[in-house]
Amino acid sequence: MNSYLIGISFLLSTALISCQTSKKEVITPAAPAPILAKPTSSTALKLKPTKELQLENGLKVYIFRDLSLPRFSVNLLVKVGQKDDSLDKVGVNYLTASLLEQGTSQYSATQIADKIATLGSDLSIAPGEEYTIVSIDGLSMSVDAIVDLFGEVVFKPTFQNEEIAKLKKEFGAQLKKVYDEPSQMADLGLNAFIHKGTPLAFPPIGTEASLKKISKSDIIKNYLTNYRPNNSILSIVGNVSDDVEKKILERFKAWPSRPLKPAVATLKSPADNKKIELQFKKGIVQSEIRVALPMIPRKHPDYLKLRLINEIFGGGFVSRLNSKIRDQLGLTYGISSSLDLGLDSGYMFVSTFTKNETTLQVLEQINSEISKLVNEGITPKELSSAKNMVLAQFPRALETVDRIAFNFMYLDFYGVGPAYLYDFQRSVDKLILEDINQGIKTHFNLDKLKIFVLANPSLEKSLTAIR
Repeated sequence: MNSYLIGISFLLSTALISCQTSKKEVITPAAPAPILAKPTSSTALKLKPTKELQLENGLKVYIFRDLSLPRFSVNLLVKVGQKDDSLDKVGVNYLTASLLEQGTSQYSATQIADKIATLGSDLSIAPGEEYTIVSIDGLSMSVDAIVDLFGEVVFKPTFQNEEIAKLKKEFGAQLKKVYDEPSQMADLGLNAFIHKGTPLAFPPIGTEASLKKISKSDIIKNYLTNYRPNNSILSIVGNVSDDVEKKILERFKAWPSRPLKPAVATLKSPADNKKIELQFKKGIVQSEIRVALPMIPRKHPDYLKLRLINEIFGGGFVSRLNSKIRDQLGLTYGISSSLDLGLDSGYMFVSTFTKNETTLQVLEQINSEISKLVNEGITPKELSSAKNMVLAQFPRALETVDRIAFNFMYLDFYGVGPAYLYDFQRSVDKLILEDINQGIKTHFNLDKLKIFVLANPSLEKSLTAIR
């Protein structure tokens, strides 16, 4: 889930009123005033969907008409990801999604690639932990041919045996490369630690063992079960006429729905008190360090509080972690924190690396900064700076209509709703210092802290002693 949504803000004009009181007056302390961020330019009122509808087959559709350029895109969010894989066949959805462009009832994989190149189009498929995105774009003059190709890819994949075998071989080679790269090894190691007993504990492309178990019938079953209109959200974006819009919708109306399986609770790792997981690799000259703190689901009302806390703690270049551990102590070239909040739960992650001999020192400093954050909270100056930074970032995240359309699908998927976008600046502005510090006290549980370290074997004795 390691991408993050920034909302659309409204203009906010603030009047500063100065008033004087005499020394004899008794002044009742006022409630803490919100720290207001600097106003930002807004396009909120212009960015509502042209249309929002639901087809009879259950497909939710957002249409954003933009006539400024002769291009368009069609984007499909399918509500299936790695979390839906079975434990013994992790990678089945990654395979399913990757095979969509490897042959249909009308075109071979080579023909699909040739048509995309000829049309000047771009087809992208991105299977993730909780959802899968399939997108295509191109020039408006080629819209009919491009939409027909997209329909073939989404509606009529054939999952040929030779293409399955080819992708399995490619994934196997990728796995070997991953385990030669310390940074990726550490990321996977942390996932294995915090998601133990769930599909997310494994690489998204699967393992050597799981890839061997996945059959063509498993892929077809996953496709027929999950790649359905009543399990998807569609956005149509760009320079699309009424006639072309109608053709696209007619094409998607023909996509047959199927009864969906009843929702089941996401698998959760068994509770344990183990705080640190160690892994050793010969020859590495620096340790990779990953820290995870359990947090809230994306739809939790405290989401914006965590956005600001993360910016202050490790999300920004002038964050506490970066200022202390990188700039003041010189223990690393880079350290940061990030939020990854999903449907049912989430984490704040800290990621860094350091020389072998300073590994323990960095671990101590990270723990110290987290404890300081919990015990002392943040300052008014930090809150003001974080508000301004978060609001200043949003135009880049929503600078194209395609990104806006994605954000609508994303928010829909997580059950947040577009009000988050329209109310973003007001929601940020009204947060006061007490709100943020209470959020830290509520959501930062140091007893649940998880640490993963990939280190040189020479550190085994000293690191094992801190377990």
